[in-house]
Amino acid sequence: MSRNNGVPPAPPTLAITSTTGSAISLGWTPAPDGGAPLIAYHVHYHREFGDWDRVDVSPRNTSFTLTGLRCGTNYQFYLQVKFKENYIN
Repeated sequence: MSRNNGVPPAPPTLAITSTTGSAISLGWTPAPDGGAPLIAYHVHYHREFGDWDRVDVSPRNTSFTLTGLRCGTNYQFYLQVKFKENYIN
């Protein structure tokens, strides 16, 4: 049985750490693993009225900079944590 006893871990807190006219840096607290191996962080984003895109970030990182953004455009972001499925400790 995993150490989390079937209870999903709390999500990491996502924050904007810096911005420029064409880039945004995001940072987050490491995800509590509950005993399951962390596979990746997925940074999801889209500009207003656009389609969602996803960037996979190494589980060793707790930050990511997205470049090539359009100045004056609204963007939305969220972070998803991917753990190894069906992990038994």
